[in-house]
Amino acid sequence: MNINKKNITLSAIIGAIILIGCTQNTSELSWEEAINTLNSGNVVSVGQSHSLEVAFTLKDGNIVNTIEPTIDAIFDEVDKCGDICSNMLLYTE
Repeated sequence: MNINKKNITLSAIIGAIILIGCTQNTSELSWEEAINTLNSGNVVSVGQSHSLEVAFTLKDGNIVNTIEPTIDAIFDEVDKCGDICSNMLLYTE
């Protein structure tokens, strides 16, 4: 997993706030739908909690939530995403 630990450290507070519920419009997607969204280029940040909850913040400010199958699965998907996801803000609880 090629995660920039500085990104995670600097954004942990932001991620925690989003996961706690300070969100705008939210929607729940299946894991497959969420991965399609991730690869669309419309995601600005991605974070996970220890309970496998994942939150994406979209460019329009909306939040997309899903449940990952295993811990850190979202970060594996970000790595696979390549250039589209290279400047994305990443955080974990």
